[in-house]
Amino acid sequence: MQMFHTAPPTRLWTASPDHHWLVQTQDDRLLLNWRRLDGEGLYPGYDATIRPGLEALITQLERPGGDLIPLVAEYSYINRIDGTVPGLHETYSVFRKPTRPLPGSVVGERYEVVTNVPVDTGFAELTVSILPGGTGPASTTLTVSTKVFVGSTLPESRILEMVDNAHNVSKEAFFAIVSDDATSKWGASE
Repeated sequence: MQMFHTAPPTRLWTASPDHHWLVQTQDDRLLLNWRRLDGEGLYPGYDATIRPGLEALITQLERPGGDLIPLVAEYSYINRIDGTVPGLHETYSVFRKPTRPLPGSVVGERYEVVTNVPVDTGFAELTVSILPGGTGPASTTLTVSTKVFVGSTLPESRILEMVDNAHNVSKEAFFAIVSDDATSKWGASE
């Protein structure tokens, strides 16, 4: 959200060395947004690419008023899935009713599931949604998003731990809701 009489956020867009991925950072939030540009490059992965980039950003933040006090960390995975045959039934068939529980206690359910998960830096709110949409009649968008809220005041040194917690909850939910066959086709593994 922008306040009145303020400049819009500065966004920096850069490409990965193989030009398959785009990373976006912006100054109104600490955000790494990976997006496939072209080709069949594998998802870079949190541990190999995203976490080191985030760590580098955090260490270079200017702190005019002292150390940062983390409040919320969010990790989201969004994937548009194009089905090979028309119809929502075929597109939705890459998903399954979770064969293992989603992390946390379900607090709401409709086209999306929202759970609360205790984590060591506070608590996480997980939202998983599967919605029709995208570019074709057999297109679906999967969103797995976790926000970690601090339970008490945390030092700046625990920012990455909050993001790690958010990532771990999102990853557990992703593998609970997406079929093994679909994840193997996408090159993803636990």
